[in-house]
Amino acid sequence: EEHAQRASILRKLGECYWVIGDPKTAQEMLEDSFNLFENLGDIHGAGAVQRMIGRLYWEMGDREQALAHYQQALSILEQGPESAELAWAISSISQMYMLAGDFQAAITWGDRALEQALRLGAHDVAIHALNNVGTSYLNTGDVDVARPMLEESARRARAFGLPHDACRALVNLGEGLTGLGHYQEAHQVLENLHEYAAKVQAPLYAGSSLVELAKIEWWSGDWKTALQRRQEILRWLELGRQLAYLELVGHTFFAHIHNDLGQFQAAGQILKKIRPKVEKFNELQMSAPFLREYIRTSHALGRQSETLQAVQELLEDIERV
Repeated sequence: EEHAQRASILRKLGECYWVIGDPKTAQEMLEDSFNLFENLGDIHGAGAVQRMIGRLYWEMGDREQALAHYQQALSILEQGPESAELAWAISSISQMYMLAGDFQAAITWGDRALEQALRLGAHDVAIHALNNVGTSYLNTGDVDVARPMLEESARRARAFGLPHDACRALVNLGEGLTGLGHYQEAHQVLENLHEYAAKVQAPLYAGSSLVELAKIEWWSGDWKTALQRRQEILRWLELGRQLAYLELVGHTFFAHIHNDLGQFQAAGQILKKIRPKVEKFNELQMSAPFLREYIRTSHALGRQSETLQAVQELLEDIERV
């Protein structure tokens, strides 16, 4: 009968299920928690849970629902005074801009969240915002600004017992360094991430690190090791259950390997299977690699109209950013 206590416990349970990679159960827990907080008139609790639900929808591949829940969290929390939860909502919106490739907007929202978090002593929000801003700078090629921010985010996250945030900082640093061609540094970051993520039972990041390591090995010519990692990646995909992000990143890379080997039919089968989920995700970080492989496959198979359509779609996605 203690509704406030029950709401708080459900929220904590939801967070636990989220971190270990069971988003459906986490969603059920958090929705029950939100209803209780809303009935109690607890603005901070209701807003915080809405933000978490938004993140879950993103991981399950529904960007529109994720944005809707983040905006709802912001709307709820803006009814009250400045708070750590309000800073969280702002930082989460920064993250969505970062993922969509709108890095300047991500930096603007992230700086706002960081200023508020430091003013309130909200270390967890500061860690999250540092990650968003650092990753955005890294994607614009400003390594000297970005790297210290991401390393500081990871260091603080470990110090404050926030393994999910530590993993996120490390994967963003590793992916960013890979994209800039700093393969040796990226490989070390991602090896460390995989060991840490497996230890803290974070399947999204343990699996993602394997995909990124395989990319580096494939692109740098260590093809045998990259192919051996495929079974490891499939095992982590199974552990990740309904983590759409991990599934799509992994299978898009498998299609890339098949294309490089001239196995275009096999690549096409993979891309056909994941296309609906990629389109639902509606993010450049997901759609661009998918469309690149789709263009290669359809061109090799002589499907020129499909190829031209995919090229146009990719150009439109890039222009939007």
